[in-house]
Amino acid sequence: MSPRRDLILLASALLLGGPPLYAGQEARPRGESNEVATARPVVPSVDPRFRSPRATVRTFLIAMNLSEDDPHKIEDALACLDLSELPPDRRSGGRYAFELEFMLRSTNIPTYVIPDRMEGAECEIGEGKDVKLKLHRRTDGRWLFEGKTLESLPRLRLLLWERALAAGQGKDIGDVPADFRSPYAMFRTYIEVLKKGDFDRAAECLDLSEIPDPARQIVGRELAFKLKEVLDRNVFIIFQDVPDTSVGLPLEAVVHKEGRITAERQASGKRKGQWLFNRATVQSVDRLYDEFETKPLVPELTAIGRTSAAPAFRHLPGLWLRQRLPGWLRSQVVASGPWSLAAYQVAGMVLLVLLVVPVYRLAVWPSARVLRSLMAWRGVTADDRELRLWARPIGWLAVAWMLVEGVAMLDLRIELAGSLLAALVPVYWLAAAVAAYGLIDPILKLVAGPALTQPGATTFAAMGYPVLSLVLKIVVVACGLAALLNLFEFDIGTVFAGLGIGGLAVALAAQDTLKNFFGSLMLIADRTFRVGDLVEIGGNKGVVESVGLRTTRIRGLDDSLLTIPNSDLTTAHVTNFGARRFRRFQSHILVPHGTPPERLIEFRDGLLDLIRGRPGVLQKKYEVALNDLGSSGVDILIEVHFDVLDGHSELIARDGLILEVLSLADRLGISLDKGVCTEPK
Repeated sequence: MSPRRDLILLASALLLGGPPLYAGQEARPRGESNEVATARPVVPSVDPRFRSPRATVRTFLIAMNLSEDDPHKIEDALACLDLSELPPDRRSGGRYAFELEFMLRSTNIPTYVIPDRMEGAECEIGEGKDVKLKLHRRTDGRWLFEGKTLESLPRLRLLLWERALAAGQGKDIGDVPADFRSPYAMFRTYIEVLKKGDFDRAAECLDLSEIPDPARQIVGRELAFKLKEVLDRNVFIIFQDVPDTSVGLPLEAVVHKEGRITAERQASGKRKGQWLFNRATVQSVDRLYDEFETKPLVPELTAIGRTSAAPAFRHLPGLWLRQRLPGWLRSQVVASGPWSLAAYQVAGMVLLVLLVVPVYRLAVWPSARVLRSLMAWRGVTADDRELRLWARPIGWLAVAWMLVEGVAMLDLRIELAGSLLAALVPVYWLAAAVAAYGLIDPILKLVAGPALTQPGATTFAAMGYPVLSLVLKIVVVACGLAALLNLFEFDIGTVFAGLGIGGLAVALAAQDTLKNFFGSLMLIADRTFRVGDLVEIGGNKGVVESVGLRTTRIRGLDDSLLTIPNSDLTTAHVTNFGARRFRRFQSHILVPHGTPPERLIEFRDGLLDLIRGRPGVLQKKYEVALNDLGSSGVDILIEVHFDVLDGHSELIARDGLILEVLSLADRLGISLDKGVCTEPK
């Protein structure tokens, strides 16, 4: 017995002063002892379940309670109804049983006050003069609910609806969406979105709270379609017959031994106040669909030309495949129940397991080939180990996708499908996040091109690569976390708000780290230097080797490695020799006294001739002149500016110029080392 019914019986018992009554407990009138109850004779020929009005009511209620978990128990409840007085086309009895159970619960009369011994032929139970339920004794001694009572149930039910409305129970709740505020609104929403092929929206009309969160979207689409197929074979829904109020009274559409379809207002949870097909309906859909799949549509639908719906493969691949398989593949090979499996489902699950390794390899091999071709096209160097490292997450993503789609195509029962998809869908999104995380580095390398990976390259891209890579990876991790939280229906806004408050505390505790991080961003934005530049910082001179999120590494001229926090670089004096537009070369040549003036002039003019038109020398920025007169000779100043890319090119240019200066001095007979002037050659 459900907790709700336990509470109803317990409350009724307390109000009437009697003990509570539970399933399996023998009822007796108040004041009657166990001895008297035991001694009462029972007619052997009468089924004890129906020997009295009380026994029949108890048998009916117990069967209805048990039918929530075992729908086949509805047959025991139908045995309590005298359907012989009804027309043959109205003897299905399922809806009568549901309405009768609702009426019995609404009267709030505990079973122990119902007579357990009657000599007459009729017994009437109920409250007031409006709600009366009658049982009569048949010729075989069984007490059953009479046919006239069953026919009056819709009228009595409508009466209770009107009472609830008059009592104000039907007022709409302001925060309930209009599409689910009443049975009418919910049924209309459900039918309209199905016509548009929006199965995700149709699934929102079902109470899927017992299905694991990650599996709800996939399982919900199939359940929404199956539910419509069952309805089309049992009842023709006329919207005018469906109440358009928010009164919390259940409304049944199908009651069968395999399950029931009931619309009910949610009493709690995230969707409190909304009208949905309840949990019992969701649990019954698979069994009902198996039962009615091959049955014809109701006559009203056939008359307007409706035929059985065929789902599209892109929407419902599992049902599309199921409808195209031969009967022998759909035969059951595992015992019926929540874990029942057809032959094609068992074969499909085995095939999915066998395909894991081939799919992984088929995804990794072409991915690595594509990455290698792209790297070669961009001139980026990458070894096989890097390529495999980048391609492996793509392989696992392909495997996860194959398993999710495979389980969806097998159309398993919701219990098994929900359990499998609850594990596979998060794995799929996790694999997607890992694959995106791993592809950040190759994508950045492809964008930057050879300027990032060539040995000795001095590029601005090499400086921004580590920072941009980490920022993108943080974004991917955040998006992956948000996707996983969304799968489990966490409120992402609340989670990130909490992370913001916690992040403030972390920021206060990690001020230095954050300062260094923002320092690296400032270095990139200001372009203070680039990787490969020769710089001098605080008296330390060296070549910039790398710029990270926290520190910058400089390789000293003596091959020592200097690590400087980025926050310090934002306030330090930095001399960037690598940012020079040209490189100045200045030298003083001492010509000995006694050198004739005409030879000094010839030497000076010869130096000017060496510089004019020389490749790699700025022609508008050079000087050659007699600069000073010293005690040991005449000082000649040479100042040129080399237009070269790096220090190595500067050294080569200096080397060539100095050699030609020495050759000119030797040709003119000027000995620069001894200070002696000789005859020119």
